[in-house]
Amino acid sequence: MHQFIPLLCIATIVLSCPQCVFAQDREQAITVYSNGLGLVRDMRTIELSRGRSTVTISQVAAEIDPTSVRIQSLTAPEELSILEQRYTYDIVTGNLILAGYLNQDIQLILGDSDIPVTGRLLHADRDQLTLQLEDGRVEIIRREVIQRISLPALPEDLVTTPTLTWLLDNKRKAGMHRLEITYLTGGLTWHAEYTALMNETNTEMTLSGWATIDNRSGATYDNALITLVAGDPNRVSSPQPRMARKSMMQMERADAAPQFNEQNLFEYHTYTLDRRATIVDKASVQLTLFKDTTGNISKQYVYDGMMVSQGVQTRIRFQNKENMGFGKPIPRGTIRLYQQDAQGKPQFVGEDRVKDLARDETVYLTVGRAFDLAGERIQTNSRALSKRSREEQIRVVLRNHTDEDVSIRVVEHLNNQTWSISESSNPYERLNARTIEFDIPMQPDGEAEVTYTVVYRW
Repeated sequence: MHQFIPLLCIATIVLSCPQCVFAQDREQAITVYSNGLGLVRDMRTIELSRGRSTVTISQVAAEIDPTSVRIQSLTAPEELSILEQRYTYDIVTGNLILAGYLNQDIQLILGDSDIPVTGRLLHADRDQLTLQLEDGRVEIIRREVIQRISLPALPEDLVTTPTLTWLLDNKRKAGMHRLEITYLTGGLTWHAEYTALMNETNTEMTLSGWATIDNRSGATYDNALITLVAGDPNRVSSPQPRMARKSMMQMERADAAPQFNEQNLFEYHTYTLDRRATIVDKASVQLTLFKDTTGNISKQYVYDGMMVSQGVQTRIRFQNKENMGFGKPIPRGTIRLYQQDAQGKPQFVGEDRVKDLARDETVYLTVGRAFDLAGERIQTNSRALSKRSREEQIRVVLRNHTDEDVSIRVVEHLNNQTWSISESSNPYERLNARTIEFDIPMQPDGEAEVTYTVVYRW
């Protein structure tokens, strides 16, 4: 007689698989990209018999792209052939388990009764089960009256963890082989976060970089070598998630010490952790990307009346050069800016995003609106000169309510690429085909005007 197991408790059962390989001698290395892609290298030592044999391993990522899997022997690559490969992962549900028990005996507890009903399962769907009872009668039982379903065990062919299976042909004598399994998986991503502490005079900034790795791949990588890639490899298609997951994010933050070694790879930059680390599934870990770096900066005031209506913006400019104190590739991310107050305590002043920043490039960070500076842009006149030309007159009024000399850069965007400035109250610099910029010095508690006339032709 079968000893039945309640279906509601089935998740506590661990499937026994005599072919599964759980090697003690195992090493992992993962490469994490910023677009949700990860490359896993999983090395295991197993014993292979001579000739054909089947090898099955579990503990692989649930978000694996099965088409990307590659296996090779590091011990004897020329003597081991891969004849067949399969990927199996059954998401355990009640209906899936019941489907494995068609034409087998199951037990039901109905309503408030404690007496089980035993019968052969003939059919199961979302609304009802059809049983053939021991006396030969057939009963159709609605799902809503079923209190519990009990089964002898999990179906033998049900695979409850992501599993890879190979048919191998070993031309070498029986013995131990070091196998390397590589595959791409979704659910692994990383991004950079930065903090920047400016001195009281806004002339120096200390930049700290952190790498946050988020693992939703469905696997934990124990004691793994970790490499991060800054850049966007082109992909034809992305691996599709096998199942939806809900989890609480766990954040771990590592000690603030330089840990990553930066190198070039193809057209990208890689950052390899100088030690092994464990990346737990459904968790995030934050690691120091590079040591604190101090360099020179400058503060600018910018008024762009056509694009930003909030007034004069404060920007921080720094050049990513060695002679300015920086000079290292900076992956894209958010930079949060702090400044020391009169007591030397850091205070948050704003944040901005930075794109991938190569060496020797210049970046501008918008901190926020300058409280004591104001700007106003007015179009004073607009008239047609002909069917294919128009003239516009612009006036920009700036006000400085501080007790210091300041300089405000006025940015103007022109409507098309064919234009000419016929009159201007101040010199301007042409930044590109549609943008000009004025540099306006201002006295304490003063006011200044910029006027110009532009002619458009088409």
